Amino acid sequence: MQNLKEWYQGMAKDLHPTPPDTRQSAAFHPSYSSQQRGLSSRLPRSILVGLAIALALTCIEGIVWILNPFHLVGSTSHTLPAFLAAIAQNPLWWLVLVIQVITAVLVVWAAVRPLALYRFSRDARRATEHYRTVYTPLPNWPSLYEVMVTYSQQAPDPTVPPHIQEIPLLEMVRNGGLFLVDPQAHLVLLGAPGAGKTTALYLYQFMTLQQRRAMIFGRERIPIFVPLRNYNLFLKTHVSSQDTSLQRDAASLLDYLVTSDLPGMHHLRPYLHKLAEQGRLLLLCDGVHEVDEAYQPTVIDELIDLMSQHRNRVLLTCREVDFVRQPQLALAVEENLVARALIRPLGQEQVRGMVEHYIEGENSERKKRNPGHTAGQIMDMITRTRLSTICTNPLLLLALLNVIDGLGLERGKRLDTRGRLLRAYVSHLIQQTRKQPTWSEHAPTEKDILLLLGEIACAARWSNTPYAIQLHEAAHLLRIGLPTMEDHAAAVQTWLGEHADEMFLSDSQHETYSREEVARVLRFAQNASLIEISPHGILSFRHELISAYMVAEYFMALQASYDTPLQKTRFAGLLAQVMKRQDTTDAFSRWSLPLALWAGLLDELVVYAGRFVEYGGAHPGSALDVLGLSLLCLGVASVPPHIADLPQVVLPPELESMLVEVLRSDEQRIALARLFTRYAEEDAHEIYQSLFALLMVQEIDDLIILLDMEVVPDLLFNRLRAIVDDGAYEGQVKRLVRVTGQLGAGAVPRAAALSRS
Repeated sequence: MQNLKEWYQGMAKDLHPTPPDTRQSAAFHPSYSSQQRGLSSRLPRSILVGLAIALALTCIEGIVWILNPFHLVGSTSHTLPAFLAAIAQNPLWWLVLVIQVITAVLVVWAAVRPLALYRFSRDARRATEHYRTVYTPLPNWPSLYEVMVTYSQQAPDPTVPPHIQEIPLLEMVRNGGLFLVDPQAHLVLLGAPGAGKTTALYLYQFMTLQQRRAMIFGRERIPIFVPLRNYNLFLKTHVSSQDTSLQRDAASLLDYLVTSDLPGMHHLRPYLHKLAEQGRLLLLCDGVHEVDEAYQPTVIDELIDLMSQHRNRVLLTCREVDFVRQPQLALAVEENLVARALIRPLGQEQVRGMVEHYIEGENSERKKRNPGHTAGQIMDMITRTRLSTICTNPLLLLALLNVIDGLGLERGKRLDTRGRLLRAYVSHLIQQTRKQPTWSEHAPTEKDILLLLGEIACAARWSNTPYAIQLHEAAHLLRIGLPTMEDHAAAVQTWLGEHADEMFLSDSQHETYSREEVARVLRFAQNASLIEISPHGILSFRHELISAYMVAEYFMALQASYDTPLQKTRFAGLLAQVMKRQDTTDAFSRWSLPLALWAGLLDELVVYAGRFVEYGGAHPGSALDVLGLSLLCLGVASVPPHIADLPQVVLPPELESMLVEVLRSDEQRIALARLFTRYAEEDAHEIYQSLFALLMVQEIDDLIILLDMEVVPDLLFNRLRAIVDDGAYEGQVKRLVRVTGQLGAGAVPRAAALSRS
């Protein structure tokens, strides 16, 4: 308890960085007070333990002298008074005792840090194994599925082209020889949500921890997994509300690590600054986009400072769009010869390989009880439905594989949107947890779980902390020690009350929960691995897709209560108002993904697109916002041409009229193109699928050339390749030929490839 209070006192105190001229790095400025605390705690501990060891040795020596086994000291045994008299009369005994004390203290002093590193490696390894067993179906880390990455690195000679190759992720982690400049070089790992970036960092940590002895004795760096969403909470706590510019001397990544509750970090805390100065750290920094927009530029500068020095090693993950948006990061990667790896969407062969690998890895006893489906049956279902586009994401493919045996192939075919697939997966996790003896009779209902977690996820987005929530302040933790689930429940109730007036939360969808009911839901959700709550009370969701899905389910509950036969556009209007709000950070980063998942839960998407248009007709100032929401609905409803079971989406006349009016205005056309891009950047990429329903609108040509030329040409040419020989799409083929002809030089190689196919 005393140690716990010391940790929290360190969190509560102001951080005092050393003067600039004594810092080893701008990113790692050691706190003098932290160093002194580590030294002052280590020295007395070593002396006390050394004294205890010396005393124990003296006692053993006395017992040996008294009993005199094997006649080592003379031919007879001795008595305790004789032993004490010998000590008093012979100064040599005192010299031996002093030497024993000094030796023991020095041995303990030398052994404390290696023991701390050993204990850290033990706790960190447990954390990696926990992640593997809870969040992946892998039987062990070396059996990682084959996910391809595009690996690239600038050569030291600027005249030499970059080194680029396609390799499996596991091979990249294992093979340090890929790095041209230094096997211990930094790395930026890019990929979409669910691509496997976090899993890759845990794999890096596991592989390094396999060399425990080399790590303890300094031949390998110490791998520390750093969730940047938690660092974001630390910054919000330590940066003045009036000073959002985040002066770097106010707080740093190392200061966060010193005060964090990451697995095993309390063992490293006294030595962390020294280890950083010695360049002994491998920092596995996960999720740049999970840092608040106000702090992102300076946090990236801090990471760049680390990359510019070659002591500590940095592995950083972020979405590709974040890498493009932060030019200083891209420039630093090039200037410092930092390697870059992009996790690609799964190809059809990789999907098949993952399906086969998953089925082969299933428990043999489970197979006997329920043989399940073959890889061929599952692949046939995927390729014949819209799942073929969804399952290029590893997380979503694994979600499908988890639920398909329980649902069956026919019901599985209807999981053809991300929203429906995540609904089935979350329901599967809840039902599996219900089967545990602990919850057989007292489990909360699925409705209550989704409502409470949906409220939390919505409120987190309004508070600019959509990825993690700090439930307790440091001063409160000092008073209560390690919080219980009831303490967490009380904190959640208080925190939700602070956001009760925000949109979506002002109209409660349930009776007020008691603290015991909230605690039960949180405990169940944690057991189901839907959420995590750290020892210091940081609440986070299993994955950002799960968090967004909870918001989507909450939207479904709100829609059911808002929309009535007489007022069918109330909820559509609420969503339009939220996207229009200017007093908050970017609405697209908050709501794009939840909206895409919500649309995937709707049964009649085209009908709801019409409701947005109806609301826009009554509120002309919201035309662009409702148009964007309508097109997102059409994109989610879009059907690939090879799927005959579902009808193609037809553009409603009212939506076409509104679209044409917007496209005829240069200013609004540019704004609509920006809207398309922002939705897609924030993982609502389905909006681009709506372009196929818009192709017959002549004015669309001027919009398409304003869209993202890294995405749209491939999208259009792939569609053209799919329908070029199908007479039913003759009109669309002609329009596609015309539109792609206006895409400029970037379309030439694609057109040539199409002509050869």
